[in-house]
Amino acid sequence: MIPFVKAHACGNDFLIIEEPLAQRRHADLARKLCARNTSVGADGIEFLERKASGDLFLRLFNADGSEAELSGNGTRCVAAWLARSKGRQDVALGTHGGLRTCHVVEAADPLYLIESEMGVPRVMPRTIELPGVGNVPGAMVNVGNPHFVLFVETEDFSAHGHTWQELGAQISTSPLFSHGTNVEFVRVLSPSEIAFRICTEDIYQQGMPQLIEEFRKRTPRHEALIADLETALAANVKFFHGIEKPPPAQPDGSSCGT
Repeated sequence: MIPFVKAHACGNDFLIIEEPLAQRRHADLARKLCARNTSVGADGIEFLERKASGDLFLRLFNADGSEAELSGNGTRCVAAWLARSKGRQDVALGTHGGLRTCHVVEAADPLYLIESEMGVPRVMPRTIELPGVGNVPGAMVNVGNPHFVLFVETEDFSAHGHTWQELGAQISTSPLFSHGTNVEFVRVLSPSEIAFRICTEDIYQQGMPQLIEEFRKRTPRHEALIADLETALAANVKFFHGIEKPPPAQPDGSSCGT
């Protein structure tokens, strides 16, 4: 029997399992336990290692058994569990994508509002070419895991003659990204507000295109918007349609449930 915790952040759900219980079967456990029709079901497993030094380290395995660098949502799920089980208000979590620090802003069990430091994004404006679609301008962004961010003007987030789900699936699984990539579709609503939708690489690996709900956001704080409004594509449009750096605010629906 393997004890586990299940949590979600923004609908992105994970199992949390203590590292010693994996017994080098990380990929096999991920495939078996994350299967939604025959097991617990989840987008991935965060294996939590508690080192003798007191440091904490996470290994993330997607539902298909592949290992990923990190997940911002998964990291916040673990922080929420540590807040509930150990009373931790601040926690540093090592990942293959680097150290991530989390702070509990608000706790109303089972809901936790977690602020996470995602590091400094590496942004590379780039136009990619897709078969049957053509050139798609956007930005490659990395904060420890890969993202491709593109801006749209349509209310349904469609672009280049395709729905956002279709285009996201094609970008996410393109050979251009050897290990897959998350894809964000961003629409500017006003000088202080944007909306976006997210296609995550692990969801497409499972063959399950899925919307992680649309959020409205007032600050480029999280990985889904990490091609932040000051940097990504700024060479083409100053602060994207005249957007200056907005005041800090929390995105709707960003709490973690355990």
